[in-house]
Amino acid sequence: GGGSSPSSSRVAALLDKARAAAKSPTAELGVYLLLWYAFNAGFNVSNKLLLNKFPHPWVVSWFQLATGLLFVLPMWATKLRARPVVDKALLLRFLPVALLHSSGHASQVAAMGFGSVFFTHVIKASEPLIGTLVVLFATGKIAPWYVNIALAPIVGGVAYAAAKPGLGFDVSLLWSIPSLLALGSTVAFAIAKLLAKDLMSPEMKKERKLFAANNYAVLTCCSSAVLLLPSMLAEGPAALTSFNAMGPLRASFAKELLVCGGSKKEKIADLTASFVVCEMGLSVLMGFLSLLTVLSSGFYYAYNEMGFRVLDLLGPVSQAVANSAKRVVILFAAVLFLGEAVTSRKLIGSSVAIGGVTLYSLAKAVAAKQSKGKPPKKVVEVTIVESTEQAGTWQP
Repeated sequence: GGGSSPSSSRVAALLDKARAAAKSPTAELGVYLLLWYAFNAGFNVSNKLLLNKFPHPWVVSWFQLATGLLFVLPMWATKLRARPVVDKALLLRFLPVALLHSSGHASQVAAMGFGSVFFTHVIKASEPLIGTLVVLFATGKIAPWYVNIALAPIVGGVAYAAAKPGLGFDVSLLWSIPSLLALGSTVAFAIAKLLAKDLMSPEMKKERKLFAANNYAVLTCCSSAVLLLPSMLAEGPAALTSFNAMGPLRASFAKELLVCGGSKKEKIADLTASFVVCEMGLSVLMGFLSLLTVLSSGFYYAYNEMGFRVLDLLGPVSQAVANSAKRVVILFAAVLFLGEAVTSRKLIGSSVAIGGVTLYSLAKAVAAKQSKGKPPKKVVEVTIVESTEQAGTWQP
């Protein structure tokens, strides 16, 4: 008869399983994690290269935020993405988070400009310690002792990486301008997470259409608006002078602010170009974009949106572990693509600090499990600490 053969039926069954696997949350999470790491490494590398040519971090950081509007506004206008329900009340709720987000971003860009990408991220590995202190001062809550003791290798690793060789323990590098900027950025992002907790609730997703990607898109719009005037006042004239001094190279530099070719970054570009094109519905430009590398502005928005998507699929502890792995990727990217020199002391210190972050995350997981069987008061206490310290994506 006309029935299908057993072999064709098996092939069809395998194809059905493959389609189901591709649509599974695990596969989705894997794609988002890969893109998050690739975009993040691309941002850090291209950001440093850009600042080497144009040392105006305030203007660069504003441009990086504003470029995100070129991604999201057309998507809202063409309804490729659902438009969030935005009004004055919602914008006022986003305002303090936007102020912290924009200042934190400007500080981290300046830290990488004045110092090295590698050491900036060694400092930013102290995020769990900063987050714990912010939650303690803001809510009076603190995690169990075995969670907090895991902060010791983080502090020790950062201090060891910063110490200068010699008989004494000279950690004056921690008080350098790049280190203080990186620390200030970490504090700003930690407070922003605490304030943004209510903006990522199920109710906000349903009523305001503020799912993960839209949440960051609205934050980007608000952050771009609040950083415009300070960045122009701080560096506008100097940046314009530097730009004009480039003479005939101005046009090519302006092009680099959006896209830039470079053999060292083409591997990252191959991972990112196809996703950006598909998300924007511009597949006809694939052949052109595959030859270019999206510079720091496009990478910045892309990795943050991927981070928000990851956060939406993972709990805070799992996301913190993923964040630790991301930091390792960035450190390797700084050495591989930027050629940054790394001493054995910095390598050991950074390894200990990042290992401490992972240990801290695992301890938090244990605390969360144990809290389920305790009296209500203790459950509330641990839950508050756990939920207000989501690893978030404001820690590039």
